[in-house]
Amino acid sequence: MGLKIGEIQLLSGHTAVMSDEIPAKRRKLEEEPGLAEGCTETQHCSEDPKNEVPVDVPSCSGQNTTQYLKKTVTKVVCQQQIQLVVADKKNINTHQSCVLKDLQKTLIEYNLANNSKLTLGPLFRKENPDLDDFYVPPTLSQLLPKRKETESTSYESKPITSLEQLLNPLGKHKRFTCITSNAGFGKTSFCKLLARLWCGVKKDDKHLLEKFKAKADYLHDVEYLDKFGYLFYVSLKEVKCNTGNVEDIIFSHLLEDIDDTWDNVDKNRILRENLNKTNSLVILDGLDEMNISKFKTPLASRKYTLICTSRPWKLCELGMSTSEYMEIQLEEMNLESALKLIENANVCLNSQSAKKLDNVAFSTELKEQNLESLLSNPLSLQLLCIYHDRYDIHATGTSHFLLATTRTHLFANAVDMMLKLASEKEPDCFKTLSDRDKNRSDPPLLPTGFDCFKTLSDRDKNRSDPPLLPTGFDEADTCNSIPSFVLSLGELAFQDIKRKSETEMPERLVCQYLHDKDKKTEIRFLLASGLISGSASSRYSDNSMVYSFLHKMFQELLACVYISTKPLNSGEWGQFLSYFEKTLSPDIMSFLCVMNYEQGIKCAELFSSSKTLFYREGKYYEYDLISYQDAVLNAHKKCTSNGAQRTEIALNHMLIDRKTNKGPPCSLVEKNVKNIITLLLKSSETEKDLDAEFRENKLTSLRTLIITGDNDTLMLETLTEPSSGNLRILLIKDVELKQKQVDLTGCKYLTDIEVENVDFSSVDVKAGNLEKFWMYTKNKTQSNTPAELRIHGNFSSKLKKLSVMNVKLITPIDLSDCVYLQILVIQQITSSPEDNAKCFQNINHFTHLKSVQLVSLKYPDNITLDFSLLKDLERLIIENVEVEKIIIAAGKLSELWVYGCVPNANTIQPLIVTVAASSNFKNLEHLSLVHVELNGQLDLSQSTKLNKFIVRNVSSVEGMSVLKFLADCKELQELWIEALNSHENEELDMSKMTNLKRVYIDVQTLNVQTVKIPITKLEIFWAYVSKPKKQIPPPIKLCLLEHAQFTRTIKELSLENVRVNEADLSMCENLSKLRIDKISQSVVEKVCAYAVKKLYLVNVKEDRMAKLFEAKLGNLSKLSFERCEEQATLPIFKSASTLQTFKSVRFKNTRVENIVDQFAEIRVDEMEFEDMSLTDAALIDIAKRSKGLKCSIRKSTILSTNIEDAFDKLKKVGRITEGPIIIDSIVETSSHQIYYLKFETNH
Repeated sequence: MGLKIGEIQLLSGHTAVMSDEIPAKRRKLEEEPGLAEGCTETQHCSEDPKNEVPVDVPSCSGQNTTQYLKKTVTKVVCQQQIQLVVADKKNINTHQSCVLKDLQKTLIEYNLANNSKLTLGPLFRKENPDLDDFYVPPTLSQLLPKRKETESTSYESKPITSLEQLLNPLGKHKRFTCITSNAGFGKTSFCKLLARLWCGVKKDDKHLLEKFKAKADYLHDVEYLDKFGYLFYVSLKEVKCNTGNVEDIIFSHLLEDIDDTWDNVDKNRILRENLNKTNSLVILDGLDEMNISKFKTPLASRKYTLICTSRPWKLCELGMSTSEYMEIQLEEMNLESALKLIENANVCLNSQSAKKLDNVAFSTELKEQNLESLLSNPLSLQLLCIYHDRYDIHATGTSHFLLATTRTHLFANAVDMMLKLASEKEPDCFKTLSDRDKNRSDPPLLPTGFDCFKTLSDRDKNRSDPPLLPTGFDEADTCNSIPSFVLSLGELAFQDIKRKSETEMPERLVCQYLHDKDKKTEIRFLLASGLISGSASSRYSDNSMVYSFLHKMFQELLACVYISTKPLNSGEWGQFLSYFEKTLSPDIMSFLCVMNYEQGIKCAELFSSSKTLFYREGKYYEYDLISYQDAVLNAHKKCTSNGAQRTEIALNHMLIDRKTNKGPPCSLVEKNVKNIITLLLKSSETEKDLDAEFRENKLTSLRTLIITGDNDTLMLETLTEPSSGNLRILLIKDVELKQKQVDLTGCKYLTDIEVENVDFSSVDVKAGNLEKFWMYTKNKTQSNTPAELRIHGNFSSKLKKLSVMNVKLITPIDLSDCVYLQILVIQQITSSPEDNAKCFQNINHFTHLKSVQLVSLKYPDNITLDFSLLKDLERLIIENVEVEKIIIAAGKLSELWVYGCVPNANTIQPLIVTVAASSNFKNLEHLSLVHVELNGQLDLSQSTKLNKFIVRNVSSVEGMSVLKFLADCKELQELWIEALNSHENEELDMSKMTNLKRVYIDVQTLNVQTVKIPITKLEIFWAYVSKPKKQIPPPIKLCLLEHAQFTRTIKELSLENVRVNEADLSMCENLSKLRIDKISQSVVEKVCAYAVKKLYLVNVKEDRMAKLFEAKLGNLSKLSFERCEEQATLPIFKSASTLQTFKSVRFKNTRVENIVDQFAEIRVDEMEFEDMSLTDAALIDIAKRSKGLKCSIRKSTILSTNIEDAFDKLKKVGRITEGPIIIDSIVETSSHQIYYLKFETNH
């Protein structure tokens, strides 16, 4: 037949796989000749000589019979062989299924056995407690740059609100999630929590899951973990694989820690294939503890979700781009969580001892000793152990028990406790170590290396005086019993620091410096203490151990113990100083200031003189500055308390926040004023200007000035003029200038100027040296004049970022030389159309431009803004710009926002957006087109990354052919459709948009039917009518996916002009904002009780829901009436006012004239009027009748023959806090259009 073994040729020309072994009988049959010609009977033929399988052959004659027989036999053979193939495939699938099912079961068992306990540290003598009962979940935040419009100089944190948000890092755009924090803040414990919860989900442990849902809001969707078939938790500190490849690490973990049969090629292949098919969760704990130079991020096509933990510096060291990962920060515990953790730990300690101490008393002691800040530190549990261990010794009568006099004493006591624990576990070892010191006579300089001594007993002969430990170990009785051992441990810590390696200490190093070649005493004793941990490793040699210190802080403390015994001219001190210079550890400086004053001063001087930049790459790092200042002040305090008459510690970088008592004392500011390089001013003393401390003492060396007040007053020239020859960076935010005219032209070396929300009258700057010029001010009200901006000279090629907002340009902006410009923002500036056009005279030479934002500008007639040649442009925002046409091309665009002016039949035509031919928007993530006319086809067929799509009032000759594209857009998270004007005339099937979170639909202008809306992940669904004054079409039917119901993810829901069948909202416990009309108001009967906080009623004509307030709306805080009838408004309003939570009411386009007189009976704190018509008498009546009322009026008409008199009457019953801004007044009708007015009535 001409077939290879294992294949069968089908009639269509395709091949089917079959068994490798064809039965011998079947082959024999195929080789037998067919029947001869002339056959006239029906014959029976089979591959079996006994005719067990008959084949009917029709009666025939001649050669046709032979050919027919062969074809028939071949067909039978094929059918039987295919049946064998199917059976083989079933067997293979069954085998693979068993392997994978066994793996899931094994992983559950492994995680329950290894990751369900919480490690509290060596001082907790009982078995580690269950994570279920003890663990307090931390606060998680995603680190993000602040809004791009302001180019703010710091990161902002976005709280993690769900596990899905944590475990689904923006789809395919982020390769993995990295959880960062400093050492010991609980990264490992959190990873264990995820592993434990995964086991709970797989075992359907509802009790466990409900318990943790109550502990943290972001665990409300803990069932999301069920999507992961497997969870691999890998401690990178222990894994042998160092390739940096994720899958290599997984298989190394499986083989070494779980099941050594995973070296089987078949099992290995099955899992590797499955990792690309099945969702898995891979947790790599301790990226900073793995000795790799490169981390290979997983492919975008992979199905597993990857979470890593690391200290932040490791990501920089590996050269990781922030575009590759989502960074989640483990926040310090807040006071509530810290106290809860202490309470749990105190229960454990009380169970270990006859004495029962109160955790509240412990917290009080911390507060009285100014150690409360250490509660959020992961070492707070050590303090609790010290409190328990030493309470009987120090607490006498009514006297307070002091945990420690300094930070050094505190951690020395913690070391002492651990060694005391070891002395109880290993009494023989402790006796040996203490006996060696009883006869010593030499000072604490110890030999190193095996060649320096024969035996420990020889070394100790004829010695009587033991070495002395430094200051800080005064009360460390156990340490003082074995000082030689403590100093040897300090030398080991020092030598390990010298190695500059992140790997564990090899066994030979530990044996060498602990003088314990046989590992019988020192190492055994040390392991019992928990100060170091050991694990088996073949990294250095077979059957050897590697060791690591419990915490970096303990290692640095012990290294300081050793180095404090060395003179300043010793080689060891030089090496240690070199290490300090690179790390600038504030803890080392603090420890040495107590242990060895001269060494502490040297470290402090080095620390102070370090060229630390707290403003880097356009961002300032306040936390770094606080850490620096605290360390220097702490060192200064330690030196002063040690009796130093004169401390030479310089404070070159300062943060002053007098209102919160942060910052150096005034005397230290005065002493260091001429050396200050960086100054961050946040607040001054009460009723003093921010610059008051520097009017007599001039800042002459200042290079970076950052002012972030809370509307504090300031004379800016006091700070800038004395240092005009040095000042490089100026950042001012939220301050009130006493001198409104600011001239910075004298600061000729300024490279970065950033001004945010500062009220100037005029600003003069010199442009030549500027690399960044960023002016962001709030849009002033119409009654105010914008600040004048004078730019002296031209911007040069140094300029990379430029933002000018809400100012009046006295001189035009000339960017002709700015060839390296990357970001350009021009928003709502007062200048001529011709001057605006000059910015883009040579737009083609902006080859590095990545982001452009133009808002509220006017250009000359017949001007076209052509952005199609900016190949590196990633972000383009055009909003309310009066220009005839813009041209765009795809290039690298990831964000495109074009918001045209609202068209007007007489004056404003729609903005024409021309799309360059062959534009492929494959990088597009956000698209917004509003009030525009599209010229050319917008091809979105390859925009697979699109997650935000907004189309409102868009027209084109060809129409918006986007429905088919949208139907396949799986990554979409936000959809906004208004006046789509689609020419496709078909329905929009939304069933594949499974990631949708926010949907806004104008049901008035929608001309396509939306069907199969997926609502399981929706947070906002907002169906509304955009132009209620026009004719409203019949209500549309909301077509959800079959059997779908809104879930607990929904937070805001509007059902205006929408019919929803059987809308059950009883499970929507997070639904806080609900908007309904007369058609959909029945859904209130099925809302989750006490969930809704803001209720918006539209076009309601009856009060049928008034009785539901107490039962269903008991937590309501705000009620809004829009286009509602008076007869329905008053009873609903009164019912709501009976609720204790009710505080605010809003009226929009709703008549209230006939019910104003009853407002006095209704308790409310805030009242809003929008799009209303009120008489001045009604307004004044409301103000008189309502005490302590905050009232705002927006876009409304006030009928008054004397509006000024009406405002005077308002002032008599309260005060006007903002406005009034009057847009227009018509004398004939005595009507006044109020854009904004806000007043408060007297209490």
